[in-house]
Amino acid sequence: MLREPVRSQERGRKATERRLPTWTTTVVLVALLTFVITAGSMLLTGPQGMAFLSNEMASQPAGQGQADTPDNPQLLFNQFEPQIILAQQEVERQPDNPEVWIELGNLLYDSVQIVRELQPDSDIYQQRLTRWIEASAAYSEALRLEPQNATVRADMAISLCYYGAGENEPSYVDMGLQQAQQAIDTDPHNERVLLGLGLCLVQTQPPQTEAALQYWRTVLSLPSADPGIAAEAQRLVEVYSQ
Repeated sequence: MLREPVRSQERGRKATERRLPTWTTTVVLVALLTFVITAGSMLLTGPQGMAFLSNEMASQPAGQGQADTPDNPQLLFNQFEPQIILAQQEVERQPDNPEVWIELGNLLYDSVQIVRELQPDSDIYQQRLTRWIEASAAYSEALRLEPQNATVRADMAISLCYYGAGENEPSYVDMGLQQAQQAIDTDPHNERVLLGLGLCLVQTQPPQTEAALQYWRTVLSLPSADPGIAAEAQRLVEVYSQ
């Protein structure tokens, strides 16, 4: 939902630009950001939304939700559920608006990615694996309306690859790789796209690690790369170079 993608075409602060989710308390934010820094989260949210987040958090009652920590993550995992319902209603109301499909895809993506980051071997992650497919379907609808949106195509690719890896279904990883390559063909200097292709490559069996490292190093060579994505690329290079 990463770390975080930045659209190659600047069109204002829309659903296609990622922001940090509106966590319910400062306690939760600090706990999750600590985890993200050490584990390299790929939530489709980013530092672009820190000001938005601060405003949202300022409006929350003091002490609300303090039991919601990585030691007791159920509320953390379920935070996107109300937003997903609203986003589903919105795509029914505006089926020809790509932005609402992208927002739905992002929320579905984040709702499963946060579990993948914190509890990848848990039953709840297995239960949510199909959300990767749901997210990819939402992104597919957005691409029907904006076929040249390489960032959305990359997010769809990652969703397919993660689903294929989680379900041990190589055909989905192959589909994800095809979408990631198409995104590269559309926008070869998009850091989110480069990062995503690398992530798909390490989901193959056997993992195509050297090729993935090449794409992540390309991200690091881009002078205008988003700092969050560059940091994630650096982390991945360090992890997969070992």
